[in-house]
Amino acid sequence: MSSVCSSPGIGFDVEKGGVTAQAVNPDPFTQKAPLCELVVALDANGLPVFIDFSFTNLTITKLPLSSTDKAPRALYGGAAMGPLMEDDGTGSGTNMQIDTCSYSGPGDSFHRTTQP
Repeated sequence: MSSVCSSPGIGFDVEKGGVTAQAVNPDPFTQKAPLCELVVALDANGLPVFIDFSFTNLTITKLPLSSTDKAPRALYGGAAMGPLMEDDGTGSGTNMQIDTCSYSGPGDSFHRTTQP
């Protein structure tokens, strides 16, 4: 599955020292909350089921390395909300809302999974 954030992407203010980045809300270019589309599954017809997450806040914090870590880790925290959507299957490109989803939390820790 994949995800993509609406153009121009999510803008971040990075604090001095580069340890913490806070998403700018509203975005200075669009004047809207940062928006990302997260594809979570395919329906029985192979059409994507996705969530349009609009972030009210998002912080990424670089965590210190320990001797057991193999890759840099980051802590993602924040809150987001959005509709769970799927294509209506008519070929018109119209989406229909199935439910509403939300995310909030103090943070989830992730290892870097891609190379720069």
